[in-house]
Amino acid sequence: TQLRALLRAAAEYDNLRILLPMLSHPQELERALQMFSAANEQLRATRGIKAALPPLGVMIEVPAAVFIMPSLAKSLSFFSIGTNDLIQYTMAMDRNNEMLVPLCDPLHPAILQMLALIVKHAARANLPVTLCGELAGDVKLTPLMLGLGLRHLSMMPALVEEVREQVQTVDCAAFAQLAQKALRAPTPAAVHKIIGADS
Repeated sequence: TQLRALLRAAAEYDNLRILLPMLSHPQELERALQMFSAANEQLRATRGIKAALPPLGVMIEVPAAVFIMPSLAKSLSFFSIGTNDLIQYTMAMDRNNEMLVPLCDPLHPAILQMLALIVKHAARANLPVTLCGELAGDVKLTPLMLGLGLRHLSMMPALVEEVREQVQTVDCAAFAQLAQKALRAPTPAAVHKIIGADS
């Protein structure tokens, strides 16, 4: 029912995009495409509507998704990065547990390496990638995120103005150098020191 509703909306409007969450296996994307095809056939048979599939994307929020991006990209129009869950699952930490929050550091070298790999995979596939979650709205980290090659940031409306001011004054070449230095850092504390963020 929901897929048919999406396709009906897509038949009338051209601004719909569909984002698939929590995907970790190529077969999940194949199954989603099959379900959309079946929904489209149902619409054609019952209502005479044949809609094109809207732009389809995948939310990269589990580590497995990072490493299968090249195969996923063949059927997609865009990627998004769900940083809150990606950090939690990469670090095997419950971010809702106050005792573990200090260990869920977004500047952990593994997280930065993963973000860099996501940007690399998206660039090779010539697909846009959007950074979502708390990381995208942290103005202290904006230079580093831009330096990693991220150009689309999704955040709470209240955070937009401050991040916009930061972006309007950027020197992307300098930020790229900053990012490369951060990617070589061995610990989160070292990354915090490099970018001048509070550790």
